[in-house]
Amino acid sequence: ERTNITIENRDTNQIPLQLALSAYVPENNEEGSDKLAPMDQAILYMIEANPTTCSITDPNHDHQLPIHTAIVNTKSHVLIDEIAEYYPKGIEEKTLSGGRTAFHLLADESERLDPNE
Repeated sequence: ERTNITIENRDTNQIPLQLALSAYVPENNEEGSDKLAPMDQAILYMIEANPTTCSITDPNHDHQLPIHTAIVNTKSHVLIDEIAEYYPKGIEEKTLSGGRTAFHLLADESERLDPNE
C-alpha cells in the first residue's frame, strides 16, 4: 500500500514536518521489513529535494529542523541505509570506524530510546 503526500505549499521543495509525521503508518514499517514506510518516503523526498541543507521545515517555528531530528526515533534500518547512500560519509561528513556513518550511529542510539517517553 502506498501513501501519497500532497504538497500544498508555495515552495515545492518543502514538506511541513507535521505532514510527514501524520503520514507515518507504524504497521507498514515492521522490524525486518525491506519496504519504506510513508514517513520514510517523505524523509527521502526531503533529502533529494534539499541535499545540501538536509532539513525539513517545521510549520510551528521559523527555522529548519535537521533531518536527523525527524528520524531519531525510527528503527528503520532500510531508511538509514537509503540515507547513507546519499551521504556516504554521514551528515557530519565523517566516517566512523568500520565504515559506519553517522546515520548508523544514530540508528543504534534510536534503538535505546523509548518513543513513549
